[in-house]
Amino acid sequence: MPMTLKDIEDYDRKDMLRVEHIHWAIVHEVRDLKQWNNALTLLTSYLAPVIIASEKAVAAAAAA
Repeated sequence: MPMTLKDIEDYDRKDMLRVEHIHWAIVHEVRDLKQWNNALTLLTSYLAPVIIASEKAVAAAAAA
């Protein structure tokens, strides 16, 4: 499981990343490594797009 921003950036199968992976990496960066800037990058570049895409999919399904 990817543990840091670097691990996620280097992860070969980005399509296989799950919210849990990103969440754990954010927690690890902040709690264990005190790397707030890396956690913010994970949040804005990886987690937010997943959440937005999921909200759009739900809205599209509701509209159909």
